[in-house]
Amino acid sequence: MPILSSSDIQDLADLASDLALIEDCTIERASVGNGQVDRTNIETVKALATIPKQPIQGRLGMIEDYSGNLMYWNVLLPLNTNVSEGDVLIIQGQRMTVQKVLTPESYSVFDQVEASGVHG
Repeated sequence: MPILSSSDIQDLADLASDLALIEDCTIERASVGNGQVDRTNIETVKALATIPKQPIQGRLGMIEDYSGNLMYWNVLLPLNTNVSEGDVLIIQGQRMTVQKVLTPESYSVFDQVEASGVHG
């Protein structure tokens, strides 16, 4: 007999999310209409961006800036957030492009993405 039920585990995941995700995050997605690319706000959630990681060189599938280096952040979002690669996350006024939506290795409490290219 399990010590914690599925409901108990979900309650713990919700508590972790409420305590950890403290920054407002707006998610923008590009849309094309009449030959123009517009950004549309699709969702505003709470998030947590980690301290920037060291510059990385030549990571497969990631865009490099003019110097060949790229700073990136792991960003935690509420579970089942509607986020895709290429979306822009705005956290504390900084814009980050989602490079990769990470797949959890075990039971997931948060959605996690790698974001880069902070502008402004």
